[in-house]
Amino acid sequence: MRSGSDATSLTSRIGSLDSVRAALSQVTRARPQSASAQLADYYELLSNTLIDLYELDPATAFDRIEGSWPRIRPLLRVQSVATEALFARGCAATASAPSQPPAYNVARRCARKLWGLGTGYSRMQSLQVQATIAAPRGDRERAIRLLRAVIAACDELDTRGQQAAARMRLAMLDDNPVAQAAAAEAEGALRVQGVVSPRRFANMFTPGLVEK
Repeated sequence: MRSGSDATSLTSRIGSLDSVRAALSQVTRARPQSASAQLADYYELLSNTLIDLYELDPATAFDRIEGSWPRIRPLLRVQSVATEALFARGCAATASAPSQPPAYNVARRCARKLWGLGTGYSRMQSLQVQATIAAPRGDRERAIRLLRAVIAACDELDTRGQQAAARMRLAMLDDNPVAQAAAAEAEGALRVQGVVSPRRFANMFTPGLVEK
């Protein structure tokens, strides 16, 4: 059963249904019965993909979102949907890639598209995906640079969950005492907020942080 404090955090991470309903209505108006245009189905896909990552099941996460991608593609004309969906797809791809290397190509495309959306938030997420591509492929210095850029961007965006994930992932690559202390502080802050398993929570945003 998927419940508890982390489920509450996950719900807030995914966002408010009402915040995009008006914009999505422009996409769905011409085909109200189309499965690809069902907002509830989209949010169910997004939440279940992130939960798969939380539960350390990357193959299911990747297969789930890849199988549904053609169906949700029309919704990507809404920027907020595109941002969340591309990031979830990129994370699922990088999580699955060690056992399915072609998935790295999907992750790279997601990172490029996130950057191309041009918002501070989407570009921060692009950097996060790029870092999760670089780290397992042995490009330690690039991963460290990218994660530091994510941390700096999160300061500007006041995005603490993503920042905590980046700090914890950075500590895996950088044995500098400052990085180690920042990671410990980030993990502690998530616990204070009621997150039962901070590392699994962070693994949704930086796959590879926790291994099954």
